[in-house]
Amino acid sequence: MPLYAFVRYDQIPCPHCGAILPNASQGHPLYITFQWGYCPSRWPSEVIYRVGDSVYWRTCRDGVVRGWTTFDGGKAFNVGDPAINALIVTDVGSDVAHFPTSCPACGKPIGGAALHIERNRIISAWAFAPGRLIEGAPPGSPGVRDYGELVEFSPEEAENWWGADYYVPGDDGKWTAMRDWEYKGSDYNDC
Repeated sequence: MPLYAFVRYDQIPCPHCGAILPNASQGHPLYITFQWGYCPSRWPSEVIYRVGDSVYWRTCRDGVVRGWTTFDGGKAFNVGDPAINALIVTDVGSDVAHFPTSCPACGKPIGGAALHIERNRIISAWAFAPGRLIEGAPPGSPGVRDYGELVEFSPEEAENWWGADYYVPGDDGKWTAMRDWEYKGSDYNDC
């Protein structure tokens, strides 16, 4: 069963019309659901972030922080690797997604939400149109636009597939999808 971490968000505009999407300030908390760092639950509970927070990594019994690690017999995980300095992680409709799938103001579809993480700190969050991940990044989001657009997808992939959950800066100057990370469950170490 997948486990997650959550970012409680405010003031994230629709990538189509700019209207502010429903958010926590309107009476009920809404979250970007993601998997990076310590992921202990399926529902918002003990690991709830805001933009600007540092990503928490649980320490193993021997005092070392390890990535791709399970705890308590698989009841919690360190997802990812704390040594990775820059990435984009997405919430594109997980089984417990809390992010809107369409804009209430204009009715257009939302492809998902993204988080830019640098040096284990959540730098920014944004909504993106289907297949348009980078274009939705806030103009003041350092680093995201420096690497340009994503690696190109075939027309069939772009039409039928939401995208990957993780992107890292590639040597070619583009954000590169790390699709192999999404099926790493069998490679986790127990801690």
